[in-house]
Amino acid sequence: MPKKISREALYNLVWQKPMIHAAKDFGISSTSLRKICVNHEIPVPPAGHWAKINAGKKVQQTPLPQAQKKTIEQVVIYGSETTAEASDDRLHHSAKALAEALDKALPSEGRYKICINECFRIDISPSAISRTVLLVNDIFRATEACGYSWRYDTGGAKLIVDGQELCLSLKEDAHIAGKLTLALDDLHHKDLRRNWKDGVRRAIEDEMIDFLVGVEIYAAAEKDRAEDNRHLK
Repeated sequence: MPKKISREALYNLVWQKPMIHAAKDFGISSTSLRKICVNHEIPVPPAGHWAKINAGKKVQQTPLPQAQKKTIEQVVIYGSETTAEASDDRLHHSAKALAEALDKALPSEGRYKICINECFRIDISPSAISRTVLLVNDIFRATEACGYSWRYDTGGAKLIVDGQELCLSLKEDAHIAGKLTLALDDLHHKDLRRNWKDGVRRAIEDEMIDFLVGVEIYAAAEKDRAEDNRHLK
């Protein structure tokens, strides 16, 4: 299961013991933990810090700066499974694959643009990583609970609803940090809802039922369009 920790608590942890030991608490590598700290603007001990402490020398601890964005105050860390027992609480394999891909990727111009076989297209900033993985987990679990399926493809995973293949994407606003948009990447039915966005009072997570209804309506419209095209041939 993912572990949640406040930014301040993680800061205290990485200054209390070496990174390699702190990382073990979450079931991840020290490199991954260091990257998480960077993404959440958490200073970490410099090289030689613990050697100086062991030698009895004085060291300085870099203060935790104020977060530039509220979205990074909460840290969610996805480590290795501690048990092989199946559980509904475990992260969906697509969300796991996304988390691993994000961990290995390097941002381009401050953004992660990811398209892997196991997940739909993602375009976010580093501060949105934790929330994005959780949201992707919710989307895959919710759609499968409704009886929908997924086709994993080199161009990204496609949602299958009533035999219709739908392409999704999740993108963070380039000008408003933390504002995400979940979209159906299709231009045929402009009169139907194709986007679910973070609002002032509601987040995409609160729109999950509307999203599930929306994709079913859209799939039905796509099915009718395909049938009309067959009749025209």
